[in-house]
Amino acid sequence: MLVIKFGGTSLKNLLRFNTALTKIKTLKKKYKTLIIVVSAPSGFTDLFLNFFKKRDKNVDSILTLGENFSSSFLCFILNKNKIKALALQAWQIPIISKGKSNYKIDYLNKKIFKKKYSVFIVSGFQSLNKRNFLNTLQRGGSDTTAIFISKFFKKKLCFIYTDVKGVYQIDPRIFKSKLIKKINPIIILEISSLGAKVLSLESLRYSIKNKICIRVLSSFKKNKLEKEIKSGTLINMKNFKTNCFFVKQDELLIKVKKRELYIIVKKFCKIGKNIDMLSLNKNNYYLSIKKEDLIFLSLNLKIKKVIKISFVGLKIKERYNFYKILKFIDKFSYKKIFHFTEIKLSFLIKKDNFNKCLDFFNKKIRRCGRED
Repeated sequence: MLVIKFGGTSLKNLLRFNTALTKIKTLKKKYKTLIIVVSAPSGFTDLFLNFFKKRDKNVDSILTLGENFSSSFLCFILNKNKIKALALQAWQIPIISKGKSNYKIDYLNKKIFKKKYSVFIVSGFQSLNKRNFLNTLQRGGSDTTAIFISKFFKKKLCFIYTDVKGVYQIDPRIFKSKLIKKINPIIILEISSLGAKVLSLESLRYSIKNKICIRVLSSFKKNKLEKEIKSGTLINMKNFKTNCFFVKQDELLIKVKKRELYIIVKKFCKIGKNIDMLSLNKNNYYLSIKKEDLIFLSLNLKIKKVIKISFVGLKIKERYNFYKILKFIDKFSYKKIFHFTEIKLSFLIKKDNFNKCLDFFNKKIRRCGRED
């Protein structure tokens, strides 16, 4: 048995559904049973979210329509191609979750997967609460569903199909970068928290806790079975030596007084939002937030658009020339605001300095990294 997940971009249109069919046929040569978790076609959930400001049980039923369409339509295609498949929604299994607002999967009924089908297609992103009402998981909940099912069936490997070949040192849209073959999940967790859309944070935490390996691979590239099961990036706790990663994130820098700072911090803690960087300069406080979080602030504030750059890697201070990094930050960082831990070093720059920063990463840091 193998658990796999197809993301929204992998099921965007009819052509991509057929590409998913090809992948399933390839994997069926090795695995007798496949459990496939599907997301909504790209853009579906966002389209529904734009209509609703408040969330309740009725809205959740609408938000899961995309996943239900994906599972039913993929099941139709598989059966048409003589692959015995069954589409399942959360209430049919059922998948039970707990919590008040941020729901987390707690239980899954195993019996339905014993039926005589070779492929089970599960709608991701959804579960039932203890009152048997349908509710949605956090964004990226289909990743969480796939990892949870892997854990429940005691499978130590899960395939995540997406629109890229795997994980790169730098976003390939910014700069041509080499594909990383193996990586530690702690690093993926860190770069995902910084905005890199690799996997949902909840699914990564769950995989680390339950020691589940994840293979991230492209749903578009055609491979033979032997190459398919070794392609992409393997996220595995055994990989401790990884390259340093470069993550770019557009942020807003806000200048506030002490009283305003307390109001913002209290509000962000209440709604579960994050203030990433905080600095005191004379009598003013500077804090950085994500662009999309600005709607939660009703104060008249001085705002500056900045770019947050992060270097992420295990033992970053030991493996790289830390002095040169600090010297570079001192020269180009905006307002001398930076933050570092054992595996991350982040700082703010003006948009004009981005190319210099990218060049520094390639010349001074990227060359030092060695991949297992």
